[in-house]
Order: sequence, then C-alpha cells, then structure tokens
Amino acid sequence: MSELSSPNAEHDTVRRQWIPYVTALVLFLLVLWLWWALENRENQARQQATDSEAHTVLNLIERDLSSRILSLQRFVYRWQQRGGMSEEEFNLDAASYLVDHPGYQALEWVDPQLHVRWVIPQQGNEQAIGLNLTLEANRRDALKTAQNRQEPTLSAPIELVQGGTGFLVYVPITVDGHFDGFLLAVFRCQSWINALLDNRDTTALYLSRIEMDQQEIYRPAQWQPDQSTVHSRLEHPFLDHHFTIYSYPTAKFIRTSHTPLPQLVLCFGLILSGCLVLIIYLFQKESSAIQRVTQHKLDLERQIDQRQRIEADREILLNDIGERVKALHCLYGLSRLAEATGKDIDQFLAEAVECLPPAWQHAEYASARILFDEHQFVTSDFQESDWKQEAAIQINAATRGYVQIFYSEHFPAIDEGPFSIEERYLINEIADRIGSVVQQKKAAEALVQERQRLAFILEGTHVGTWEWNVQTGETVFNSRWAEHLGYRLEELTPVSVETWKSLTHPDDLKKAYRALKRHFSGENQYYECELRLRHKQGHWIWILDRGKVSVWTEEGAPLMMFGTHMDITEKKQAESRIQHLANHDALTGLPSLRLARDRINVALESAHRQHKSFAVLFFDLDGFKEINDQFGHDAGDFLLQTTADRLLECVRKSDTVARIGGDEFILLLSEIKTPADVQAIAEKVIDAVQQPVEFEHHILRVQASIGIALYPDHGHTTKALIKQADIAMYAVKNSGKNGYRFADLPSVVTTSD
Repeated sequence: MSELSSPNAEHDTVRRQWIPYVTALVLFLLVLWLWWALENRENQARQQATDSEAHTVLNLIERDLSSRILSLQRFVYRWQQRGGMSEEEFNLDAASYLVDHPGYQALEWVDPQLHVRWVIPQQGNEQAIGLNLTLEANRRDALKTAQNRQEPTLSAPIELVQGGTGFLVYVPITVDGHFDGFLLAVFRCQSWINALLDNRDTTALYLSRIEMDQQEIYRPAQWQPDQSTVHSRLEHPFLDHHFTIYSYPTAKFIRTSHTPLPQLVLCFGLILSGCLVLIIYLFQKESSAIQRVTQHKLDLERQIDQRQRIEADREILLNDIGERVKALHCLYGLSRLAEATGKDIDQFLAEAVECLPPAWQHAEYASARILFDEHQFVTSDFQESDWKQEAAIQINAATRGYVQIFYSEHFPAIDEGPFSIEERYLINEIADRIGSVVQQKKAAEALVQERQRLAFILEGTHVGTWEWNVQTGETVFNSRWAEHLGYRLEELTPVSVETWKSLTHPDDLKKAYRALKRHFSGENQYYECELRLRHKQGHWIWILDRGKVSVWTEEGAPLMMFGTHMDITEKKQAESRIQHLANHDALTGLPSLRLARDRINVALESAHRQHKSFAVLFFDLDGFKEINDQFGHDAGDFLLQTTADRLLECVRKSDTVARIGGDEFILLLSEIKTPADVQAIAEKVIDAVQQPVEFEHHILRVQASIGIALYPDHGHTTKALIKQADIAMYAVKNSGKNGYRFADLPSVVTTSD
C-alpha cells in the first residue's frame, strides 16, 4: 500500500509547491490589469475630449459659413430689388459687409461674361481685376454649377491669385429674369479659420488641421501636436464638398490630464502581492512537512487492512465461481434463444424452460415450469412438489406469468432451506430476461404490422419518404420520392444527402439548413420547410419537406431522421395567382393602389437614405365618361387598356404605372435629377394619351390632366405626396384641362395645344 500511495502523495506535494507561483502570477496579472484599466480610462477621457473638440470646430465652420452665405444672398437680394447696382453702391455695400464679416480676401462682382469687374478691397487684389474665371477648371465648374442651379455654390480649394489657399463662393444674380453675373466671395482659409478659432479658450489644449475635398486648407502656425495615439478625424459634407477636421491634443493637455493613480496602483499592488505570496509559501512549506508524516502513518494502516480483506475475499470468490458459471451458462442460453430468428413466443418459451434446471445448485433434483397467459411449458422430467421457488414475469408493469423451479420429493431436507440467496436473485433475473424477450418479440410483431399499415397509407397519399443518417450522410428514398421529380429511383442511385442538395434550389437550401438547425437545437419539435427541387425536365416543383429526428447519439447529436416529401406545386401556383390579383388591376394588368403605395414607401426610404428626389404624378382622363356613355363599357375598357400600354412606353422600367380606379392613374418616377425631367415625361404622357384610338370603326379621343408632387419639396409621406398631386391635378382640370401642374406652383400651369 505504501508503494501505491507514495506516487499520489508525491504528486500532491509537487502540485502544492506550484501554489505560490500560480498565486503570484494571478496577482501580478490582476494588478497589471487594474493598472491598464486606469490608464485606458484616462486615454478614453482624452479621446472623448478630442472628439468633442473636433465636433466643436466643425460646428463653428459650418455655422459661420452658412451665416456668411445667407448674408451674401441678402446682398444679392438688395441688388435684385434695386434692379442693378452701380460700382459706387457696390463698393459702399461691400465695404460695410467686410467690416461686419472679417476673414474674406475680397468681395467681387463677376459680369455675365464671367470677368471680374469690381473688387473690394482693391488693395492687395489688383491682380483679380479683369480676371477671366473660365480659364481655371475649379472656378469654371463652380460658376457653371451656380448658374445652372441658381443657388450659392462653393468651388474646390484653389491657389488664390492674391497668394495663399482659399475657396470661392458664387452667388448668381438675376435681375428681371436676366442673368446679371455673380457676387463672388473670396475666402482666404488661413485668416478666416484663425479668426474663428483664436478667440476660443482651448487653443492651448488642442490643435486642429482642416481639409476640404482631401486638400489641406488650414494648419496652425505652431503645429506641434502630441504624437500619442489620441486624435480625432471628423468628416462632414457641405454644399457638395467634404470638410475633414483632424484634432490632436497638445503636450500640455496630455500633461494636465494625466494622474499618478495608475502608477501608484501598480507599485502598491506589486508590493502587496509579493508579501501575500511570501506568506503563502512559508505556510505551505510547514504544512507539507506535517502532511508527509501523517501520510506515512496512514499508508502503513491501509496496507494491513488491505491484506486482511484480500484473504477474506479470495475465500468467498472461490465458493461463488462455480455457482456463477452455471447461472451465466443459463442466461447465455436464454440470450442465444432470444437472438434466434424465426421463433414465435411459444417456441421460445418451450426451449427456454429446458435451460433452467442446470443453473441450480442441486440440478439433479430440479425441474422447471413456465406459466404465461393461459399456456404452460415444462421440462421433460417435470415433477411438482412442495419445494418450490418462483418469480413473476412482468410486461409493462403487469404480471403475465411465472417462472417456477421445483425440487423433487427425494431432495434431502436442509435446515436453512433448499434455495440459496443467489438462486433467489437468479430466478428473478431469469423472469426479467424472459419478460424482456417476450416484450421485444411482441413489439417486433407489432412493428411488422405497423410497417405494412404505413406502407399502405403512403401508397394511398402519394407521399415520398426519406431516411437520413445525419452523421454519415447516408440516405434512403422511396420510389414515390423519385417520381415527384420525374425519375425512377434507379436513375438516382447511389443516393445520399448530396443527391438532395444537388436537386434543391440554392436559395431554398439555405432556408432548409436554418429549419434543420432549429429542429436539431430543440427550438422546433419538427423540421418543416417549403422548397423547390429541379424536375428531370428542367423546371422547378414545390415540395413540402417534413421530418423529425428519431434517434440521437449518446452525446445528444442527431443520428437518424425520417420524413416525407409532398408535391405542393399546384397549391403554390394558386397562391401566386391570388397574390397577383390582389396587387394588380384585372383589366389593365397594372399595379393596384395598394402596390403603388408600397412602391412609393420603398422610394421614400431609398430617397431619404441617398438624399435623392422622385416624383408622383396623379392624372385623370378628360372625356372618358362621355366615351363610356356614348360607345359603351367595352369601348371604355379598350381605351383604358390602350392607355395603359402607352403609359408604359413613356416611362422607364424602373418607374411604376398604376391604375387606382376608374380613369385615374398614378405614375412613380424614381431618382429624378431636376423638375425639367418630370416636365418632359408629363408632356410625353399628355401627347401619348391624346393620340386617337380606333374601336369598332369609331375614333376615340381623350386627354389627360396631370398633377405633380416632388419629394421632398411637397411632402415626406406617401399620403402627403398623393394628396398634393391630386390637388394639383384638380387645379389643372379647373383651369382648362389637358395639362400638368406642380403642387407648389399653383400659379403656373402648362396647357397642351
């Protein structure tokens, strides 16, 4: 015993010796983590402050630039109200404006031929007078954009003729409908941004560098940011340009924001950890010495006790071996009979009873009988006597019979009784074994009957079946499964789960995997999925695939799964037809009002995300009621169908034409660039609608009144856009019909000849 326990004790001792080192490592890592967490918290605070500084600088630039552009527009408004402006008036207004708004290089007037004529102040800007702005690409592009849009436009960063980097703001001037040039504001970026930032009390703590369209336009004179990893980059669009702010903390900010707490925690933590580890080491060393003495004493006591038990167990074992061999031989014989095929229950019991007597200690006096239901099975030398031992045969908690062992009358009397305790256990085990075999045979017979019944059901319902070994991929299909796909089962041999994968539509295969995963995880009790499989002739058919895992591995993984395939192609086709009828007009085949609203909702979401515009046209056929009354509903239906075809030819495939009832239609024009694009399509629709239609030797003529609503100018919801277009359409009808009108321009109406 000493040799056996010594390795374990030595192993425990070695394992305990590692405790101080492991403790030291854990404490060191804990202190190091705490130090890192404190340092990281300071860095996060610095990063948040730097991010806030970048947002502040960007907001200052955006607010100041927006304010200056509004002031420039008011300057232009005064020009337009006066019907023009003399050079003297320009000089006075511009000089006053520059006093109120420092940071400009100059204010200039550009004539309609795009030459700089007037400049304030003239000192330092002499080179700009008479400058042709079309000679430089950035200036020319910004001029054209401002003139086309009739709104203020920023140029890209340029090198100013006065020297330095800046950009230009063009504000177009229109007097009595005639283009009268531009008001040009020249920004010198360095002086402009210095004026914005110098008055702030954070200039000693942060430095900011600014880019416009990826070109640097501002850098502080003393550019010495801290080289740490803390910095902030913020990008923001403004008037078709991108401003990027790079903010860095200064060395002063890093010093003032740093505290000695992380270093103090690190030092004191390491000192305390070292002291604690030393205490553990000394205590463990003393404890190990005491434990070695105690362990040696226990080992000696265990050796003595173990040797005594071995001697006693050896004696009992020799006595039991002989009896146990006979019992095992009996049980083995019953197992062989149970495994034999082709035997019914009566045959099994008749042969089983002969295996019983040899298992008993006094086999020469023993005979056996098995009672089951109303049947009796006995050994060939059966003799009933008062020396009896029996055990009940139970199936599903019900007693169905008995196993009985008898000793003959010639058996000599024994004071402690003829049967040993081991034999009492043995007869119960035999009864349990016989009951289990009978139950299995009955279950097998019931299974055969159930399989036959299930085969008849599957044959009658035309359902395909499958069996799948989830772990190996082995799969079994019945012939009906293959017939659904136009195959004979032999054509698909050898079959596996890969056969199913190759025939399943890729999109539905992903859906099936998700359904299988939910079933395997226990989320769903059954697997069920509607999917498409490729028919032998090349088309897709719809299948309802159902199944359930019936056998699981010991680790809880799915092993065997069984299921069915049902052809639901006709059902899916019927559902598709119903869905189409619900969303389309039966007469013209155009989308209905419900589908039109859905598509407008989609257009709203897309336009909002991408900052784009689209148009909703609401129009009504003028003169349609008269044609219906004069020529009948067949003529009206034919006219509506022809009109629908013509409308589809007027728009793009990405646009939507919908009939919402009677002679009313809605057009959805997605991703329009300018109102002029919508006007062109409206005129095209009016021209197409008023073309004559021939019906049964009659010439039918109608016209269109169209109302137009633009997103986002006239509304931000589907309901609002349709309502505004409807109001504009009725305004056209009230003012002469056969025309179009924008919702926000009630005073302007265009009428087709």
